Amino acid sequence: MKKCPRCDIVYHAKARFYCLYCDAQLIPGEFEDFFRREAEAEKAAHTVLPPVDRTNLLGMQYALSNYFRVRSFAFSYTFCRNQMKFSPKFQRLFIEPINMTSFIRLPWLLINIVDSFWFHLTYQAYCPHCQWKYKRYSGRGGVHTLQVCAYNKSYSALLDVILNGKILTQEEKFEGQWFGGRNAYHKLCGRKSYLEMFSDVVSILFSLGIYVGLVAFLVVIIFILFYPQGGTPETEGMII
Repeated sequence: MKKCPRCDIVYHAKARFYCLYCDAQLIPGEFEDFFRREAEAEKAAHTVLPPVDRTNLLGMQYALSNYFRVRSFAFSYTFCRNQMKFSPKFQRLFIEPINMTSFIRLPWLLINIVDSFWFHLTYQAYCPHCQWKYKRYSGRGGVHTLQVCAYNKSYSALLDVILNGKILTQEEKFEGQWFGGRNAYHKLCGRKSYLEMFSDVVSILFSLGIYVGLVAFLVVIIFILFYPQGGTPETEGMII
């Protein structure tokens, strides 16, 4: 176990060396007093964790982004896509809700519209064990193996412990849960990459370029309509 000297947070994962919140180097130790006080406080308060609301998309996005310290467009879209699979009925029309920020990342807006249409057509089956939707082709059951089902359960359980604040004591357990070469914890925390940051910048610049091009095109059209021969208000009506 390791403890952050600034935040007073104890981490159980052996592979973690820096604090998630302040990047301070962790101090190894046992910290029996810390856990004794924590256990006594929970026992005295009869703490009961509230049920996790998986329909609160913005709340879950905020919690995951803060914990894994990732705020890329790809991370947000991938999580919204997984969250759409959490119930037998579709919760919304588009995978990622469209708002004003969607129009400063036009490539992702296009992906969202096309992928949402495809998602509604293909994800028609539902597994009662992991409580996730899965693909169904031509009216037949789609491919939903035991490993995929186990991975979905691990993903949901990981999401629950992050939202209820118990991830710090169970982080190491999720790091070791591999199903068919996939790990939900590493899938989420490994999303922070320079490639995604670069793609976000390119997406914004591309969107701005489209808007600048549209404005320039409209200015040219207006100029042609009002001044078809390239004249100006001062020269119109003059006889040469």
